[in-house]
Amino acid sequence: MNIEAINQSQGLALTDTGETLVIDTWIDSSGDECTADDNPAAFVVQMPNGMWVGALVANYEPATIQ
Repeated sequence: MNIEAINQSQGLALTDTGETLVIDTWIDSSGDECTADDNPAAFVVQMPNGMWVGALVANYEPATIQ
């Protein structure tokens, strides 16, 4: 299971199996906890199997909703 997309304003991650997960922690470029509004560099989410996963925000491209 992989994280395919994130919604930074709602604090959600979407997996490749279609599950929506709540992002637990945002992390800034200094490694400190921050909010989604503080330009986070990374995030941490708990997968359905209980495993914690961290990823870089830069790995996800912004999407435009029309």
